[in-house]
Amino acid sequence: MPKFIAGIYNYKLFKGAAYSVKSWERGLKSQFSIIVGFQEFLALKIELGSVVGSILSYSEHDWSEIEALSPDVFFLVLLPPIIFENAYNLNKGYFFSNIGPILSFAILGTAISALVIGFCIYILGQADLVYEFSIFECFAFASMISAVDPVATLAIFQAVKVEGLLYMLVFGESMLNDAVSIVFAATAIRHSHPPLNSLGPSEILWSVSTTFLTMFTLSAVLGLAIGLLSALLFKHIDLRKTPSLEFALLLVFAYIPYGFAEAMSLSGIMAILFCGITMSQYTQQNISPVTQITFRQTFRTISFVAGISILRRFPLKLVALALFV
Repeated sequence: MPKFIAGIYNYKLFKGAAYSVKSWERGLKSQFSIIVGFQEFLALKIELGSVVGSILSYSEHDWSEIEALSPDVFFLVLLPPIIFENAYNLNKGYFFSNIGPILSFAILGTAISALVIGFCIYILGQADLVYEFSIFECFAFASMISAVDPVATLAIFQAVKVEGLLYMLVFGESMLNDAVSIVFAATAIRHSHPPLNSLGPSEILWSVSTTFLTMFTLSAVLGLAIGLLSALLFKHIDLRKTPSLEFALLLVFAYIPYGFAEAMSLSGIMAILFCGITMSQYTQQNISPVTQITFRQTFRTISFVAGISILRRFPLKLVALALFV
């Protein structure tokens, strides 16, 4: 089980970086050549990490300590600003006008893909063709790899200027499916422990479905409530003359839903996603123009730095796994 969790964690590292890549490609309103150049810059970062990892592998020091990036740092420091920035800068008009199809693709599509891949991995494991995992571990891994980030596809869509509906369906689904896949994986891992792992097939299906829907709904409601609370606070408390305090309170409200949701065993990703959308729609109207620009650009910068940090760590993790696993 520890190796399996480590594999899921390493995959989440790269998924988190994809959030940031996708966000910055969406923000570049220029020609395709510039987007390609930016992708080459990111590829250079990954290659640099691989070279550094290979060189450090010959060091006499403890390599596992050099390359280590704790899950707490990733989930509490790097991931929240990346998710919030994507939600805050979302094109809400296209998104909410097509929320039905987007949710269908994100939830049902990811669920179907996870079920098919999970069953295939489990069957191959029982046949000794691949490493054998429990059924819940198979579904957890399948959930993570079922969420696709069509970064290159979106870049091409921008270059050829496809219809806005098609772009938003692909982008909206790709933004939500990451959160959905992590909730699916967390639900599967939770059911891999006693006494839930001793339930029958129908009981497992019912338990997993209700757990997922409960986590999804409560997390979304929590993020929505905190976002509306921030809008109400900034509407009745005028802080336009003190932009530094205004900016500081915005940062607090941006992080609160993630911390609350995780403390309540809900999905911090889903909570901060809906909080970012709500704050962008309502809270932004009640703050000063200076703070609006500062807040938006600050999160874009933090998101970019977090994504680059993850991309530089990813090849180091691969080298470490090749050497020590």
